[in-house]
Amino acid sequence: MQKQDGICVSCGTIYSKLFGKRLWFSSLEHSIGVALIIWHFTKDKKQTLAGLFHDISTPAFKHCIDFMNGDYAKQESTEDLTVQTIRNSKEIMSLLARDDIKLEEVSDYHIYPIADNDTPKLSADRLEYTLSNGFGVQERLWNIEEIR
Repeated sequence: MQKQDGICVSCGTIYSKLFGKRLWFSSLEHSIGVALIIWHFTKDKKQTLAGLFHDISTPAFKHCIDFMNGDYAKQESTEDLTVQTIRNSKEIMSLLARDDIKLEEVSDYHIYPIADNDTPKLSADRLEYTLSNGFGVQERLWNIEEIR
């Protein structure tokens, strides 16, 4: 999960002068935001963890890699390594075992509608990136009080 702190949600555009100044917002911050939204509405540990882990295998330049993989429409190809990434973490697997949670219950956030829905339906993932984009990742549209 910690590697996500070094990956910006801007799909690499933050490194270009073409798009102007933007707020650094990490994939880890996004994932924590998704998890907090899910927890707020469900208080369900499995759904919350699925939201937290949903981008765990996402590489730098995020959806640009999906495009390179031919997955420009759904933008999910980078999620193919989620199960492997979680399984390879002794720490995460130990915590899941401690809480009697199966890997398949947290490795695919698509199974939980609050976490992910196809457009135009709302989901925690879409709500979080809409709010963070409006806070300044793309352009400052709202302040923190307006978001609350």
